[in-house]
Amino acid sequence: MKKAISVLCAAVFMMAVGTPVLAAQSNVRIQSVQEEITGERARFSVSYPRLTCMSDEKAQERLNVMLAEQAKRAKVEVKAAMEKGDPVDGEIGFETARNGGGIVSLVIHEYLYTGGANGRTTKEGFTFLSTTGQKLELMDLLKPDSGALETINGEISRQIEERGLVDEQIEEFTSIARNQPYYLTCDSLVILIPEMTLFAHSAGVVEFPIPLTQMEDQVQDFVKPC
Repeated sequence: MKKAISVLCAAVFMMAVGTPVLAAQSNVRIQSVQEEITGERARFSVSYPRLTCMSDEKAQERLNVMLAEQAKRAKVEVKAAMEKGDPVDGEIGFETARNGGGIVSLVIHEYLYTGGANGRTTKEGFTFLSTTGQKLELMDLLKPDSGALETINGEISRQIEERGLVDEQIEEFTSIARNQPYYLTCDSLVILIPEMTLFAHSAGVVEFPIPLTQMEDQVQDFVKPC
């Protein structure tokens, strides 16, 4: 199996060499590991990413352990609820928001209902450099003393007004945190506001996309559209 994966990765690399424009798109392959947890009153589906074809195999293994641990924590919570006899419904899954320009950004989402009036929805980004595997927090993307946070806060305030979200606030927005969850697409920085932290439960997780071109002098040089 390992040999087969190596051959596949080599084929991808050769294609990338022949077509440089696609090289950054193809250097990391993302597979889905799937599992179903079921019981008399339980249904929970699991899908989490597994990375292959990274040039740094140790970094690849480290990231795969981290991604598997996220899914494991959800499964532990689900199985604990099942043991108590609580009803369980939900899923954990992911999407690839970006795989290009030297950056991979995944969006991990989870919905879990274990009784009561409402379930819990979470969404977070998992972003890293495809060459070294370095995990990138929000502040890693921004140039120091560039006014980037002020730009982000101003854009979120503008979108709250424009999108009619003012009355959905449970407290008035002032600023994001320095470790605010986010993800990257090929052309945008997307800020995530977790459920019930700024907006009412009915709003769920709220996303604020900000074009990278709007911040081109405020983000690090490696954060470019792809």
